[in-house]
Amino acid sequence: MQAFVLFAQSPKEFVCRVVPSENDKAYQMLKSAEIRFRIYNYKDQAEDIKAFLAKVGNMGVVIRDDAGKKYVLTSGEKALSDFTTFDIYFAPDHDSEAIVIPELKVSALDDTTYRFLLIELPENYTGKALRVTNELPVQGQNVVIPDFTTSHWEEHYATIGSTYEDRSYFTLSYKYPPVGSPVLLHDNNTDSAYTLLGVNHVSKSDDMSQAEKNPAIKDFLSKWRYMDRSDSELPLNLFISMISKKDPSSHVSHDTNLESIADLFISNELLSTVAADLYITNAGGTSYKTSFREDPYKYLAYKTADVIKNTFRSDPNLSVASVDKSKEFARVVFESSGRQIQTEWIMENGTWKLYSVEGVGQNVKLKKYGGDSWLNDFYYGDPYLLKIEGALLVPTENSRDDDRGFDISALLELQFFGAGFFFQQEQLTMEDDGGTGKHRASTFGGVVRIQIPVDVWRFMLIPFVEGRLGFTNVSELFDDKTARLFFGTHYGVDLCFVINEYVAPYVSFSGNSVTYNNSEHSNSFEFSAGLRLLGIFDYTDFWW
Repeated sequence: MQAFVLFAQSPKEFVCRVVPSENDKAYQMLKSAEIRFRIYNYKDQAEDIKAFLAKVGNMGVVIRDDAGKKYVLTSGEKALSDFTTFDIYFAPDHDSEAIVIPELKVSALDDTTYRFLLIELPENYTGKALRVTNELPVQGQNVVIPDFTTSHWEEHYATIGSTYEDRSYFTLSYKYPPVGSPVLLHDNNTDSAYTLLGVNHVSKSDDMSQAEKNPAIKDFLSKWRYMDRSDSELPLNLFISMISKKDPSSHVSHDTNLESIADLFISNELLSTVAADLYITNAGGTSYKTSFREDPYKYLAYKTADVIKNTFRSDPNLSVASVDKSKEFARVVFESSGRQIQTEWIMENGTWKLYSVEGVGQNVKLKKYGGDSWLNDFYYGDPYLLKIEGALLVPTENSRDDDRGFDISALLELQFFGAGFFFQQEQLTMEDDGGTGKHRASTFGGVVRIQIPVDVWRFMLIPFVEGRLGFTNVSELFDDKTARLFFGTHYGVDLCFVINEYVAPYVSFSGNSVTYNNSEHSNSFEFSAGLRLLGIFDYTDFWW
């Protein structure tokens, strides 16, 4: 069994950085939202999520309780409380790599009173830990504040300011210590050479930072039950009481009840499915908030809770009509003002949370953001990345049934532009070694497209112009017969029926003008049908 061995007589032994694991469900929800925002051109929001995930994390300190069990203690403030699975990083010694203990579950959390988060370390962890004592800070003491927030180890020095006998925290002269970092006092009489005096949290003062004292840590350890739980009862009565509660303000940003609803009842699975879409549907490109930058997870969860609450309409007579429950999945039907609302619940991190709510996230109309301009009033945004089409070619002159041809194309698109490949076949008069006669021209080549999608209810009108370049009858290239260089232009309109943001079937009509080696010419009408699809891969991997 692997044992974790750290360094000797250094804060690096017991000071670490706590970051969310990439396998954490909240982390994965934000990654899926980032991709969704990129697809719909909400680049600022996508970049803010990317930046948030790159920097989210607090400092932590390894402690042991009276029974000798070891934990990482950090601040539960700010964004870290969004997550439940963490990777623990210890600073490297000299030029070695950082030591990582991956995917540890949160054990206890208090983000209101003392603002602590506790993570249990593996049983085979053999590194040093600080014992939590009742020792109190003394004004004027010189202390050490380790910092490993930028992968570079630093030790800041500060002086203890006010100790406040009637409060759980004390102040420090160092203005901006890392959140969650321990306040250490040199003490050569201990095996670790340091004594823990407190843990830093977000400062409420403009002049001095604040840290919770050791007695607050011990109080937290004794009172807050661990999050290793598996509640067997659905919290339906609590849900009804909170969802039926009237907003204390007409402004949704002041409704703290929504924050509790988001925290207690909305699963990451539900947020992964609807949160980004709800934002895109309701944003209109103008409601981007600073709070999104600070914590996009809480912002998206909060807005989703608002939509869910509006679905139930804060009905004081809300009741449960039926419950169908298994071990980790439940279907619950609520009755609200004569309406029945279907919901699904799942077990997530040991508690029952909403997996789906009837009407929430369904039939949303997503528009690609193109900036704040008049164009957005009628520009749908065309979220479809892949266009597949089959067409019938009808010559405009001397047309016979056996002169008709066909055209198959596939294009990748991005807003107003597209590019791809085509295969076209038609019958026309061509000259070869034997003279002039009817020949079948089979052409393969590339196509570029310019288009302007216009939104009309559940339809899109898409005027377009295409340029095509290819080779005709390549198999006869060395026989000097009908091999040709092909150049063509298409101009027409697609009419799409928007089923959802994933698929839109369409029909199309266009006029075509083609030249072969600039000697033979062909003009035709094209009647086509096809599908516009969201795509079969995450195209953002190619340039983000």
